[in-house]
Amino acid sequence: LQDIWAFDFQQQTWNELDLQLPFAVSRHAACALGNQIIVHTFKGTFVFDTEKCTLSEQVTCGDMPEGLSMCAMAPLNDSQLLLFGGSTKTQALSSDAYVLDTKTWTWTKMIASSSSSSQPPPLASSCAAMVKDNQVLVFGGACLASTGYQGGMGLMPQNDAWLLDVDSSKNTASWTCLDLSSNGKNEAPQGRVAASLSPLGQTSFLLQGGYDPVTKSTFEEPWILDL
Repeated sequence: LQDIWAFDFQQQTWNELDLQLPFAVSRHAACALGNQIIVHTFKGTFVFDTEKCTLSEQVTCGDMPEGLSMCAMAPLNDSQLLLFGGSTKTQALSSDAYVLDTKTWTWTKMIASSSSSSQPPPLASSCAAMVKDNQVLVFGGACLASTGYQGGMGLMPQNDAWLLDVDSSKNTASWTCLDLSSNGKNEAPQGRVAASLSPLGQTSFLLQGGYDPVTKSTFEEPWILDL
Protein backbone atom coordinates (compact mmCIF):
# COMPACT_ATOMS: atom_id res chain seq x y z
CA LEU A 1 0.00 0.00 0.00
CA GLN A 2 1.00 3.65 -0.47
CA ASP A 3 -1.33 5.40 1.97
CA ILE A 4 -0.24 7.29 5.11
CA TRP A 5 -2.33 7.59 8.27
CA ALA A 6 -2.05 9.64 11.48
CA PHE A 7 -3.48 8.67 14.86
CA ASP A 8 -5.05 11.41 16.99
CA PHE A 9 -4.48 10.47 20.64
CA GLN A 10 -7.00 13.00 21.94
CA GLN A 11 -9.80 11.91 19.65
CA GLN A 12 -8.69 8.26 19.54
CA THR A 13 -9.19 8.22 15.78
CA TRP A 14 -7.20 7.42 12.65
CA ASN A 15 -7.08 9.97 9.81
CA GLU A 16 -5.80 9.29 6.32
CA LEU A 17 -3.45 12.03 5.17
CA ASP A 18 -3.48 13.62 1.74
CA LEU A 19 -0.06 12.08 1.06
CA GLN A 20 1.18 8.89 -0.52
CA LEU A 21 4.46 7.11 -0.97
CA PRO A 22 5.52 7.07 -4.65
CA PHE A 23 5.16 3.28 -4.75
CA ALA A 24 3.42 0.53 -2.82
CA VAL A 25 5.58 -0.79 0.00
CA SER A 26 5.51 -3.36 2.78
CA ARG A 27 7.98 -4.71 5.35
CA HIS A 28 9.52 -1.28 5.71
CA ALA A 29 10.81 0.28 8.95
CA ALA A 30 10.32 3.69 10.50
CA CYS A 31 11.98 5.69 13.26
CA ALA A 32 11.10 9.03 14.87
CA LEU A 33 13.86 11.61 15.38
CA GLY A 34 12.62 14.95 16.68
CA ASN A 35 9.92 16.23 14.33
CA GLN A 36 10.91 13.78 11.58
CA ILE A 37 9.92 10.20 10.91
CA ILE A 38 12.53 8.39 8.84
CA VAL A 39 11.14 5.58 6.68
CA HIS A 40 13.49 2.95 5.24
CA THR A 41 12.31 0.85 2.30
CA PHE A 42 14.17 -1.55 0.03
CA LYS A 43 14.03 1.20 -2.62
CA GLY A 44 15.26 4.15 -0.56
CA THR A 45 14.75 6.54 2.36
CA PHE A 46 11.83 8.89 2.95
CA VAL A 47 11.30 11.64 5.54
CA PHE A 48 7.93 12.66 6.96
CA ASP A 49 7.96 16.10 8.62
CA THR A 50 5.41 16.00 11.45
CA GLU A 51 5.23 19.80 11.74
CA LYS A 52 4.79 20.58 8.04
CA CYS A 53 2.95 17.32 7.27
CA THR A 54 5.12 16.74 4.21
CA LEU A 55 6.78 13.66 2.76
CA SER A 56 9.97 13.74 0.73
CA GLU A 57 12.44 11.25 -0.65
CA GLN A 58 15.83 11.71 0.98
CA VAL A 59 19.03 11.13 -0.96
CA THR A 60 21.60 9.37 1.22
CA CYS A 61 25.22 8.41 0.69
CA GLY A 62 27.86 6.21 2.25
CA ASP A 63 27.90 2.47 2.88
CA MET A 64 24.14 2.01 2.85
CA PRO A 65 21.77 -0.95 3.44
CA GLU A 66 20.60 -1.32 -0.15
CA GLY A 67 17.85 -3.76 -1.05
CA LEU A 68 16.96 -4.65 2.55
CA SER A 69 13.50 -4.80 4.06
CA MET A 70 12.22 -6.35 7.32
CA CYS A 71 14.88 -4.38 9.22
CA ALA A 72 14.78 -3.15 12.82
CA MET A 73 15.26 0.60 13.40
CA ALA A 74 15.65 2.71 16.53
CA PRO A 75 16.97 6.15 17.48
CA LEU A 76 20.61 6.18 18.50
CA ASN A 77 20.75 9.80 19.68
CA ASP A 78 19.25 13.15 18.66
CA SER A 79 20.59 13.02 15.10
CA GLN A 80 21.44 9.39 14.35
CA LEU A 81 19.48 6.16 14.02
CA LEU A 82 20.42 2.50 13.94
CA LEU A 83 19.25 -0.04 11.37
CA PHE A 84 19.88 -3.75 11.98
CA GLY A 85 19.36 -6.96 10.04
CA GLY A 86 16.81 -7.46 7.30
CA SER A 87 16.23 -9.53 4.20
CA THR A 88 16.69 -9.12 0.46
CA LYS A 89 14.07 -10.12 -2.11
CA THR A 90 15.94 -13.42 -2.52
CA GLN A 91 15.71 -14.14 1.23
CA ALA A 92 19.37 -13.46 1.98
CA LEU A 93 19.36 -12.34 5.61
CA SER A 94 21.67 -9.74 7.14
CA SER A 95 23.41 -9.44 10.51
CA ASP A 96 24.84 -6.01 9.72
CA ALA A 97 24.23 -2.84 11.70
CA TYR A 98 24.17 0.58 10.02
CA VAL A 99 24.07 4.09 11.42
CA LEU A 100 22.37 6.93 9.53
CA ASP A 101 23.52 10.45 10.42
CA THR A 102 20.61 12.78 9.62
CA LYS A 103 22.85 15.86 9.69
CA THR A 104 24.78 14.65 6.67
CA TRP A 105 22.41 11.87 5.54
CA THR A 106 25.34 9.48 5.45
CA TRP A 107 25.09 5.76 6.16
CA THR A 108 27.95 3.98 7.93
CA LYS A 109 28.24 0.22 8.27
CA MET A 110 29.37 -0.73 11.76
CA ILE A 111 32.28 -3.07 12.38
CA ALA A 112 31.90 -5.59 15.20
CA SER A 113 34.11 -4.57 18.11
CA SER A 114 36.84 -6.93 19.25
CA SER A 115 35.23 -6.79 22.70
CA SER A 116 32.14 -8.62 21.39
CA SER A 117 32.41 -12.30 22.33
CA SER A 118 29.35 -13.03 20.19
CA GLN A 119 26.85 -11.29 17.96
CA PRO A 120 23.42 -12.02 16.49
CA PRO A 121 23.08 -14.32 13.50
CA PRO A 122 21.57 -12.93 10.29
CA LEU A 123 18.03 -11.95 11.29
CA ALA A 124 14.93 -10.52 9.65
CA SER A 125 12.01 -8.74 11.28
CA SER A 126 13.44 -8.25 14.74
CA CYS A 127 12.42 -5.21 16.81
CA ALA A 128 14.55 -2.55 18.47
CA ALA A 129 14.33 0.34 20.93
CA MET A 130 16.75 2.96 22.22
CA VAL A 131 18.05 2.37 25.77
CA LYS A 132 20.20 5.49 26.04
CA ASP A 133 22.44 7.50 23.76
CA ASN A 134 24.39 5.11 21.52
CA GLN A 135 22.84 1.98 23.03
CA VAL A 136 19.99 -0.02 21.48
CA LEU A 137 18.06 -3.12 22.58
CA VAL A 138 17.25 -5.68 19.85
CA PHE A 139 14.83 -8.57 20.38
CA GLY A 140 13.69 -11.56 18.37
CA GLY A 141 13.51 -11.85 14.63
CA ALA A 142 14.01 -14.98 12.55
CA CYS A 143 17.03 -16.72 11.10
CA LEU A 144 17.10 -19.29 8.30
CA ALA A 145 17.13 -23.01 9.00
CA SER A 146 19.74 -25.19 7.29
CA THR A 147 17.05 -26.21 4.79
CA GLY A 148 16.67 -22.64 3.54
CA TYR A 149 13.65 -20.35 3.19
CA GLN A 150 11.10 -22.95 1.98
CA GLY A 151 8.36 -20.43 1.32
CA GLY A 152 8.69 -19.05 4.84
CA MET A 153 8.65 -22.41 6.65
CA GLY A 154 12.43 -22.23 6.96
CA LEU A 155 12.25 -19.08 9.09
CA MET A 156 13.14 -19.96 12.69
CA PRO A 157 11.86 -17.42 15.25
CA GLN A 158 14.33 -16.32 17.92
CA ASN A 159 13.80 -14.96 21.44
CA ASP A 160 17.27 -13.59 22.13
CA ALA A 161 17.69 -10.06 23.46
CA TRP A 162 20.84 -8.15 22.53
CA LEU A 163 22.32 -4.87 23.69
CA LEU A 164 24.23 -2.99 21.01
CA ASP A 165 26.68 -0.26 22.03
CA VAL A 166 27.80 1.96 19.16
CA ASP A 167 30.95 4.06 18.97
CA SER A 168 30.34 6.23 15.92
CA SER A 169 33.78 7.83 16.17
CA LYS A 170 35.35 4.42 15.47
CA ASN A 171 32.47 2.97 13.42
CA THR A 172 32.33 0.01 15.80
CA ALA A 173 29.50 -1.86 17.48
CA SER A 174 29.76 -4.06 20.56
CA TRP A 175 27.13 -6.77 21.13
CA THR A 176 26.04 -8.29 24.46
CA CYS A 177 23.50 -11.13 24.66
CA LEU A 178 21.19 -10.76 27.67
CA ASP A 179 20.11 -13.70 29.84
CA LEU A 180 16.32 -13.36 29.95
CA SER A 181 15.97 -16.35 32.28
CA SER A 182 17.83 -14.58 35.10
CA ASN A 183 14.67 -12.82 36.34
CA GLY A 184 14.05 -15.57 38.90
CA LYS A 185 10.89 -16.76 37.12
CA ASN A 186 12.61 -18.63 34.28
CA GLU A 187 10.16 -16.97 31.93
CA ALA A 188 10.88 -15.33 28.60
CA PRO A 189 8.79 -14.42 25.55
CA GLN A 190 8.57 -16.99 22.78
CA GLY A 191 10.55 -16.35 19.63
CA ARG A 192 8.73 -14.11 17.16
CA VAL A 193 8.96 -11.75 14.22
CA ALA A 194 7.12 -8.50 13.49
CA ALA A 195 6.67 -7.48 17.13
CA SER A 196 6.93 -3.96 18.55
CA LEU A 197 9.34 -2.90 21.29
CA SER A 198 8.72 0.38 23.11
CA PRO A 199 10.57 2.10 25.97
CA LEU A 200 8.74 2.48 29.29
CA GLY A 201 10.96 4.89 31.17
CA GLN A 202 14.71 4.36 31.19
CA THR A 203 15.14 0.64 31.94
CA SER A 204 11.83 -1.06 31.07
CA PHE A 205 10.49 -2.02 27.65
CA LEU A 206 7.13 -3.23 26.36
CA LEU A 207 7.14 -6.11 23.88
CA GLN A 208 3.79 -6.45 22.11
CA GLY A 209 2.43 -8.76 19.46
CA GLY A 210 4.43 -10.65 16.89
CA TYR A 211 4.12 -13.71 14.67
CA ASP A 212 5.54 -17.24 14.70
CA PRO A 213 6.31 -18.22 11.07
CA VAL A 214 6.56 -21.90 12.02
CA THR A 215 3.18 -22.31 13.75
CA LYS A 216 1.62 -19.41 11.79
CA SER A 217 0.23 -18.02 15.03
CA THR A 218 0.19 -14.48 16.39
CA PHE A 219 0.83 -13.31 19.94
CA GLU A 220 -1.41 -11.05 21.96
CA GLU A 221 0.08 -11.07 25.46
CA PRO A 222 2.31 -8.11 26.42
CA TRP A 223 5.69 -8.63 28.05
CA ILE A 224 7.75 -6.22 30.13
CA LEU A 225 11.54 -6.47 29.94
CA ASP A 226 13.44 -4.86 32.79
CA LEU A 227 17.16 -4.31 32.24
